[in-house]
Amino acid sequence: MLFLKLTTLKENTFKGIFWSFIDVISGGGISFIIGIFLARLLAPSDFGLIGIVTVFLAFSNIFVDSGFSTGLIRKKQCNNTEYNTVFWFNIAISLLIYILIFLFASPCASFFNEIQLKSIIRVLGFAIIIDSFSIVQRAVFIRQINFKIQAIISLISSLGGGIIGLSLAFHGFGVWSLVLQIITRQSLQSCLLWYFSMWSPSLNFSLKAFHELFNFGSKILLSNIIITLQNNIYYFIIGKFFSSSVLGYYTRAEQFNSIVTNSLTGTMDRVFFPVLATLQDNEERLKNALKRTLISSFFISYLILMVMAIYAKSIIYFLIGPKWNQSVIYLQLFCIGSIFYPFNVVNANILKIKGRSDLILKLQVIKIILTITNLIIGILWGISALLLSRIFTTLFATIINSLYSGKLIGYQIMQQLKDIFPYFRSESIILLVMFGFSLMPINSTVKLFLGIISGAILFYYFFETKRHYEYIEIKSMIYKFIKRNNQEEL
Repeated sequence: MLFLKLTTLKENTFKGIFWSFIDVISGGGISFIIGIFLARLLAPSDFGLIGIVTVFLAFSNIFVDSGFSTGLIRKKQCNNTEYNTVFWFNIAISLLIYILIFLFASPCASFFNEIQLKSIIRVLGFAIIIDSFSIVQRAVFIRQINFKIQAIISLISSLGGGIIGLSLAFHGFGVWSLVLQIITRQSLQSCLLWYFSMWSPSLNFSLKAFHELFNFGSKILLSNIIITLQNNIYYFIIGKFFSSSVLGYYTRAEQFNSIVTNSLTGTMDRVFFPVLATLQDNEERLKNALKRTLISSFFISYLILMVMAIYAKSIIYFLIGPKWNQSVIYLQLFCIGSIFYPFNVVNANILKIKGRSDLILKLQVIKIILTITNLIIGILWGISALLLSRIFTTLFATIINSLYSGKLIGYQIMQQLKDIFPYFRSESIILLVMFGFSLMPINSTVKLFLGIISGAILFYYFFETKRHYEYIEIKSMIYKFIKRNNQEEL
């Protein structure tokens, strides 16, 4: 019976990872592809303006959710009263926040000396209200580890938004093509989540359920505010002290990098949190599952991030053109800094699973101090210096984070590094060969092609001969998944 339970959990987890990956790729991937075409049609300053508004939207969404969705996902059992309580709270807060955004749009435009920001902020603010209607529906799907429906929704909504955005860009609507692309995508996404969801709200609100969820969610809220501040304050500072064009170069580089972090390690985070939450009372199984999560996410992300860093110029020139040359160095530094992301995902999940939102909050306070240091360096010495310092502060923050999580389940940072070392060693040899091809005095596209071919050959050789456990496990699960689906079709 125990073996059957473990097998079912593993299969459900893999299905969750597969469909979550499809979800991110279909949503983020299509948005990325559409963004490539838009980058050729629009100016860097247009993307910079949207980058500024992103700060306000990110903070607003944090307050609308208030950590309640994390609380719902973490709970072993949820009832309809709790779902309804969170739903009506989300709606009420989103309306209040939109009113504040509408009132402060004009002062914000004056602060950044960008007149267009006033109307852009007010229109994009509607996305906050739209999203609030489907937060609970999404949490229900995540609790069920049902990412297949979310993948379908992301595909449809991203395509719909992309078609609108491209059509408007071709007809000269400039930055408004980006604004209406976002509004269309979010509207379709919210409507489809309602359509596919088995849950619908009723007029039911419980103060008891609210206080119970708020007790956990309030600390997550404060932590998320700090995380969001860390991630988005850079937009704010760059937009104020530099220009919307420079911010456009920055956001383009960040989008290239996020394709890897969101699609791969981000997928792991989305799926493994609800799965690992079911193991919170069995520390041995929890520790082993976290180890597998860390190795798998590092194994995939490290190689791709470093390939992107090595061939950043070739990738950017080929996809969006030489006018985005300034984004090359930003992308390289982003990729190097993101190497630590799998460690942050695993250690943050340990704290969330153990319900230590107090420690999460303390850690975020430390990280915001490090972020302020980065910003001062950026203002004084430029964006490249900011991103370089961000690499070192991210490493420092990862070490601090691991100290707490290591004490909770006995999985220390040195053990984590030891677990990923065989993969790091094999992939580093592959990357050195690929780097050698990047130095050849030939056409950049040819260099990229030769590097990828040689890397693929070496990857197959190393991982087939050394038989690394995670590689074999992932390969086996993919094979079984495809075989089972083919049998079902027959």
